[in-house]
Amino acid sequence: MTTDATPSLRTRFRRSLLGRLVRDATGATGVTFVALIVILALFAPWIAPYEPQEIDVLQRLAGPSADHWMGTDQLGRDTFSRLVHGARLALLVALPSVLLGALLGMVLGLLAGYYRGWVETVLLWLFDVVRSFPALLFAIAIITLTGPSLTVLILIMALTRFPSYGRLIRAQTLKMREEEYVTASQALGASSNRTMGRHILPNAVAPLFIQAAMDIPVVVTFEAGLSFLGLGVPPPTPSWGTILREGYTYVRATPWMIVFGSGFLVVATLGFTFFAEALRDLFDVKVRNDDAA
Repeated sequence: MTTDATPSLRTRFRRSLLGRLVRDATGATGVTFVALIVILALFAPWIAPYEPQEIDVLQRLAGPSADHWMGTDQLGRDTFSRLVHGARLALLVALPSVLLGALLGMVLGLLAGYYRGWVETVLLWLFDVVRSFPALLFAIAIITLTGPSLTVLILIMALTRFPSYGRLIRAQTLKMREEEYVTASQALGASSNRTMGRHILPNAVAPLFIQAAMDIPVVVTFEAGLSFLGLGVPPPTPSWGTILREGYTYVRATPWMIVFGSGFLVVATLGFTFFAEALRDLFDVKVRNDDAA
């Protein structure tokens, strides 16, 4: 029974989305790194040996040891614990902002591609106006006016990302609206909302998922950059960018905050980038055809 069942389970896994993602080194590395970051974020209170704000002045700027695996900062706080909780903050900023930006861009792009005319003109103008602002300068201006907070960061990230999603969905909609099944749906008297929701959107949304996955490391890095400049989530909330800024200040006394902080950021960036590349190769018809040939 076991011998017969094992090939069946193995075959099911290979045919599953996860099995197809981990077939090559890029996909396997991406899935592994992403899973590591997600596990750290979800189970941070149990993985971190100390509270991220716990101060021990007697251990300030200590190097790696059995008690503090990645050393401590200028206040004696455990660097590993702060980096683990920083993973939670990175995902709390990246995932909602990418999701919000993708939803907004999806709706506006669908309307622009389906209705055309003045609706398309206005929405394309909106996309171009938003994209014309440098993202960093836009973020600095908004945070200067409102003050740094998690909500402000999420809204800024979403507003700077949605035009690319909108243009992507518009291009997909323009192709889909000329298909025979869409024409048949319109001929049968289906409403515009039903046609867009039932026939166009399901066939146009796959590239959006790939683009959203590719944007997650961009948002993670952007948030770290703002925190490095002191414009991210206010202290004492641990952020990778804040840890890097503090490490840069005390780099001559202890380089460990820079070394390990950069390592966490590199793992997250590479993980989501490789994961997105594997998704693109998986869903890209041209790539699949080239591999098959």
